[in-house]
Amino acid sequence: MNKYIIPLVISILFLAITLLHIVQINEKFGEYVYPLDDTYIHLATADNLANHGVWGVTKHGFTSSSSSPIYPILISGLIILTDWGIYIPLVLNTLFALLLFYMLFRFSEKEMQSHLWGIILVVGIFILSPISANIYNGMEHLLHILVSILFLTSYIIYNKNETHFKYLALLAFALVCVRYESIFIIIAFSLIELYEKRYRKVAIIMAVGVLPIVIYGIISLMNGDMFLPNSILLKGDAPRNISAALKFPMKLVGKFIDAPHLAALISLSIFYLIYLYFAKNRSTLLFKLHILCTLTALMHIAFAKTGWVYRYESYLMAMYCFTFIFSLKILFEQYPKLSNRLAFASIFILFSIPSVMRYAESLQNLPQMSKNIHDQQIQMSKFLHAYYDESSVVLNDIGACCYFTSIRLADMIGLADRDVIQMRIQNNFNKSSIEKLTREREAKIAIIYVQGFQDYIPESWLPVAKLKIRDNIGCAYDEVTFFSSSDEIENVSLLRQNLEKFKKILPNDVFLEIFK
Repeated sequence: MNKYIIPLVISILFLAITLLHIVQINEKFGEYVYPLDDTYIHLATADNLANHGVWGVTKHGFTSSSSSPIYPILISGLIILTDWGIYIPLVLNTLFALLLFYMLFRFSEKEMQSHLWGIILVVGIFILSPISANIYNGMEHLLHILVSILFLTSYIIYNKNETHFKYLALLAFALVCVRYESIFIIIAFSLIELYEKRYRKVAIIMAVGVLPIVIYGIISLMNGDMFLPNSILLKGDAPRNISAALKFPMKLVGKFIDAPHLAALISLSIFYLIYLYFAKNRSTLLFKLHILCTLTALMHIAFAKTGWVYRYESYLMAMYCFTFIFSLKILFEQYPKLSNRLAFASIFILFSIPSVMRYAESLQNLPQMSKNIHDQQIQMSKFLHAYYDESSVVLNDIGACCYFTSIRLADMIGLADRDVIQMRIQNNFNKSSIEKLTREREAKIAIIYVQGFQDYIPESWLPVAKLKIRDNIGCAYDEVTFFSSSDEIENVSLLRQNLEKFKKILPNDVFLEIFK
């Protein structure tokens, strides 16, 4: 039992650091505020699924807004079973972190013959991912990290015992249920297996990996939405025309520059692959592990997003950290001299510096991001709940406003609006189409980022007020404008009166300018 005391203490210490931030935010605002509006999209979908049997951000209809089919279902289950409400994503992510730490210690005990390596794995992944940020943001990315690392550990065992393939197949299914980007891991694995002429296993793993996409796609089509979730259609980075394809190489260079933490680990992995290729006593397993991680990372950088609250590439950071530490263990066995060990460890630490800086930045930025969401999206939702709770409303940030209200939504982004996503795909998203849509929906109010939609706001919309927050790093813009989307005098007058009342209860450092 004593051998588990140090790992347990390490795990509790790291989670206590995370809990301190959560307590501080909770005391400041009376409840926890997530640093992302997207978290409230999951909460809204889960709440409507649990209480109304509707897969959507509002109770009024199906919306295909998430590329993580399983996560809202998990939240929904806890909504039914508990009264933890807003804290459910925090509970889930804390549980996922504990499971990850336990799994890493178990793996180090069985496959690396030392709990010391387990401690190094936990510390490394906690910082490089970073785990704390993925607990704070309440999204599905910590579950993604957990299942991705499980896939790697199973892959290591599979290389020793091919009967373990069935677990890889199950994990492939789970990976895509957690996030669609996981298909990159499955493609990378399949390419390695294809090279080794294991055609049957390639067919099985690809079929199992694609299955969640097909199941969700059919359900979405049956409900009148697109085959792929709107989030994939809107946020995917693959080139969609010849012009975009021509600019794609330079765009890739820009994405590498914008993600130095990931670029550093990709570069180190490529250098290590070159070393392994020419080494006399090279490890085939390490070669395949680094190929798997690097192919996955390159596909992600090419076709998906990085950045924004330390989350999109967090599974890649965890996979690379795990793979490099596992590589160090084998290198230490091959080169037992202290000078060699110090050299190998120093190289990994050197290339990890951008990731460590990113972790430090996350500790500094996340509390302010939570404040920004509180001052902007939460205040918007309070206003709508007080005065327009059952009304049709036009928004561009939908999470908190949908979770805390019962509005009927017209979503200017298209994340939760099939009409808008169709307009965007057909290049018919313009002032007249928006005006027509909002009139059909009988929308009386719009709360919009003017900076992001200045070429699309209909002439008939009348600006009534502007809400401004301070020290913004968490919201797209520091100002949102309240419009009367109906030019009826009564509607404009009512909106102005409601804003005058609401202004009195706003936080002191949130500024609401009501136009005359």
